[in-house]
Amino acid sequence: MKYLSLLLVAIISGFFIMLIHWNAIMFGDIFQVWIRNFAALLLIIPIIMWKYWPLTIAKKEYWPLFWYSLLVAIAFITITLAYLNTDVKNVLAVRYFTSTCLSFFISLILLKEKSSASKIVALALVTLGLIIFAYPFNSMFTMGALYAFIHAASWIGFSLIIKKTAVNGAVILMLEFLAVSVLLGVYLVVVQPEIIREFSWLAIVAAGIFTILIMTITSLVVYGFRGTNFNIANIIMTSEIFFSLLFGYFFLQQGISSIELLGIIIIFIAAILPNVSAFIKSDKE
Repeated sequence: MKYLSLLLVAIISGFFIMLIHWNAIMFGDIFQVWIRNFAALLLIIPIIMWKYWPLTIAKKEYWPLFWYSLLVAIAFITITLAYLNTDVKNVLAVRYFTSTCLSFFISLILLKEKSSASKIVALALVTLGLIIFAYPFNSMFTMGALYAFIHAASWIGFSLIIKKTAVNGAVILMLEFLAVSVLLGVYLVVVQPEIIREFSWLAIVAAGIFTILIMTITSLVVYGFRGTNFNIANIIMTSEIFFSLLFGYFFLQQGISSIELLGIIIIFIAAILPNVSAFIKSDKE
């Protein structure tokens, strides 16, 4: 079930590229991040008050939750800016090459998680697939690619905190949306960037869908990362590339070359390999 929850995260994340572009029709780049997180905050507060109040958080969790809130805010902002400033292919390649490499070393050195033949093969396949997918490495040194790198590093940071902390998932959701709403709210007041471009029902509907999906995806990440090998969890997440390109092809008319398709297929095989191996092993037992 944890594998399926992370695969569902990848599918939902693949749909974000469309929602970001549809939001951009009406909302400014930073304002669209703020509005969906503020809406999610308004939805989650009554749930917290009804089911989990009064909140009990151990003192030892204060700093991890502070860093989680900061990292998730950075991640939300930078992935939006990345998709709006460069091609989706470059965003995905930089994002997942960074997260896969970082999670491998964290899993091995910091978490001291056990490795296996299937995990090593999956890591090798996803690396090969990303290299093929990214070839010929055009636009890899742009602001969009830099935003994608910062997003990936932030993602690794806050997903590691999720894995290590025992705080209730609903509390994590509330802190996530509160942090993004407050930080970006201050930015919007002080800097006064572009807020509304032109009225669009499509953008409003997309913002509503986005709000529900970010609540769903955080819940699934909390469930999926706890109890799953950290590197394998991030390898599973690379299947987002398959779904992003698929949705981009149908909704944004973005083409897929034969070399990109080959890379995507290899990445998808790598993403499902650990689960297939685990299933075969349990079936034999």
